[in-house]
Amino acid sequence: MMNNISIKTVYLLILLITLPLHSEIRYVSKTGSAQPPYTSWATASDSIQKCINISSFGDTIYVGNGTYIEQVFMINGLSLIGSGWDSCIIDTRTISTSSGYRTITMKDGCIIDGFHIIVSNSKQGTAIHNPGNYSSPSWCEIKNNKISSAGWGITMDTYATIKNNTFDNLRTGIEIYSTTSAIFDSVYGNIFLNMDSRGILTSLSGRGIIFDNFIQMGAGLPTAIGISSGGLSKIFNNIMIGTNKKGYGFSAGSPSVPYEVINNVVINFDQGIRTVYPWIIKNNVSIKNTRGIYNVFSTQPIVSYNNSWGNIENFTGFIADSTNLSVDPMFVNEENNDFHLQMYSLLINAGDPEILDPDSSRSDIGVYGGPLGKSYQYLDYPPKYPTGLALSIDSTNIYLSWKKNTESDFSYYTIYSDTITDFTVSQNNFISQERENILVYRKPSGVNRIYFKLTSTDMQGNESKGSEEIGVELVSTGNETGTILQEYKLYQNYPNPYNPSTIIPYRIKEGGDVTIYIYDTKGELVEVIVNEYQTAGYHEREFRPKSSNGYLASGIYFYKIEVKGNNGIPVFRDIKKMIYLK
Repeated sequence: MMNNISIKTVYLLILLITLPLHSEIRYVSKTGSAQPPYTSWATASDSIQKCINISSFGDTIYVGNGTYIEQVFMINGLSLIGSGWDSCIIDTRTISTSSGYRTITMKDGCIIDGFHIIVSNSKQGTAIHNPGNYSSPSWCEIKNNKISSAGWGITMDTYATIKNNTFDNLRTGIEIYSTTSAIFDSVYGNIFLNMDSRGILTSLSGRGIIFDNFIQMGAGLPTAIGISSGGLSKIFNNIMIGTNKKGYGFSAGSPSVPYEVINNVVINFDQGIRTVYPWIIKNNVSIKNTRGIYNVFSTQPIVSYNNSWGNIENFTGFIADSTNLSVDPMFVNEENNDFHLQMYSLLINAGDPEILDPDSSRSDIGVYGGPLGKSYQYLDYPPKYPTGLALSIDSTNIYLSWKKNTESDFSYYTIYSDTITDFTVSQNNFISQERENILVYRKPSGVNRIYFKLTSTDMQGNESKGSEEIGVELVSTGNETGTILQEYKLYQNYPNPYNPSTIIPYRIKEGGDVTIYIYDTKGELVEVIVNEYQTAGYHEREFRPKSSNGYLASGIYFYKIEVKGNNGIPVFRDIKKMIYLK
């Protein structure tokens, strides 16, 4: 029986054999004309469809810079090559009117490369659709395109390679609904941004591999990768990011063969990896979900060498064996979606020993491990700075506590203090080093106020930046022991500049209604990222730029906080600048 690689090779050979001996190269330009033959830039067509109408199987059409407002119907065996999605645009927003609308109807044996396809203003219709041809199926390839503002990005019912595309502001990125069990689809190297419903959906009996995709889902009840049924068998090295612990990272029905779900990262969904069949689930990282790896089927899945950590439930519906971990993965920069492992991460060389990394060492757990991962240098970064500072006081002591660091490469905390606010940490205001996350500090005499900041240090001596500041006003008369200086404060976002997301930290003195607005430099409202009652204390909120027409342009933006007390009267306002770089 032919394997998947040989199947693809056979179809490519068939395609080459059936090509005509004198395939033509044709051209389309915004300065072209309506008169054929369109065989040079000087005689180029002024319309993509006009050029297709006189083309034959095996022809190649090159499309120059510009915006083409037209619906495109391809023919079998045609290569349609744009000049790049930053400058070659097919835009049907003024002519797309229904959910069944298709901007490009593809045929078998075609290539689409180098376009920005914008479908509608209301997430309707499909950018590229191929209905398939079971009597003589041929391989298709869709690559290096950007697809925006559609109900569906690509819908396919044929053999396909879909690679290196960007999908932005859609309901569903890719849907493959093959009914031929021998199909082998490759979906890799794609970027999905702000998907409402699904990033990648396959159904029925097609088989293939989905790997090296970045999938960031929007609100609602989304699924990053969903398999409704069938035999799609390999899900490798994908990054799946949810919003507010909703929906699924990876979920599927009952396949004809066990799926292999290996070396993925899944973060911030209701259910990170949802199993309904005895799947093979190895070397994955599932963090900050409601359920990390969740089995809802009576048969136990094969779950080994995964790291499920920081979820409300790490392993649910099955017994996790001892090869699985629940530890801080020590990503380089999770807030900036950099999921490389830091030096001394416990996930290095901790995957299935039968699976090897590209450098032939034992596989790491995570998205860069396994044979389809990437070799890179592990860098030694400082630990995260302490958060969640809290103070209490009695007649003798000040009690300072904070959240405990979770990195495996961690040594101690350093506490600094000063009598002035907004001080800079240095040896001049050092007071203590602590292994645990609490300090009992005797009240100093002759001091009215005292402020604290902390840093974290790893076993190599790398020290984090200073934490937020917390302070106390000391009282020496009456029965009072002191007053915690819990002030309102809007901190600088981090990272800054940033891409694709940033964290906005702030502290509120008393509980109240908190609203945080994002504005552009024209003063126009971009988004409201917080609008709720919050208790007193330190808070953080992620901002991931988006707009109704896709992701925002690079530049300067402003974030503003407004806090209203229980009587509805504003008690605090502040505004700061941040920089978004694409």
